[in-house]
Amino acid sequence: MNKFLPINEQIELIIRGTEEILPLDELENKLQLGVVEKKNNTLVGMVAAYDFNYFNRTCNVAVITDLRKKNINRLLVFKESQDLLLDHLFFKMNFRKIYSGAPDKKLSDMTVKIWGFTREGVRKKDTYFDGKYHDDYKLGLFKEDWAKIRKKKID
Repeated sequence: MNKFLPINEQIELIIRGTEEILPLDELENKLQLGVVEKKNNTLVGMVAAYDFNYFNRTCNVAVITDLRKKNINRLLVFKESQDLLLDHLFFKMNFRKIYSGAPDKKLSDMTVKIWGFTREGVRKKDTYFDGKYHDDYKLGLFKEDWAKIRKKKID
């Protein structure tokens, strides 16, 4: 990856599939990418992978955006970005399981429906924001389940 390209051009190369996200030897314990809507070259949020555990072959993922802004195209952009990130983590970095979380049931249900995660638990009143504590929904996705969704053969 040419680190001297503007970030929007780097992301475009990743989305088109012409560049690796990062070579394995350049990764430490996280990967964070800005998500740009190509139509108007606007940063609409981030996708991230973090807490890499190479022994257990697990990590966490997160999507950061403002869901209060009603923009259907933004959700499609995030779907594509998260799909590419999950593909990279499972099929290039060889993780076997990826964790995620959601601060409410609606977002948890959306993550289950869109990406095939399984709800593994709920931490009651665990996360503080907007002046109160919220439940934190814990989610997990195995490589073999993602491979079925993406119709990819795995060893």
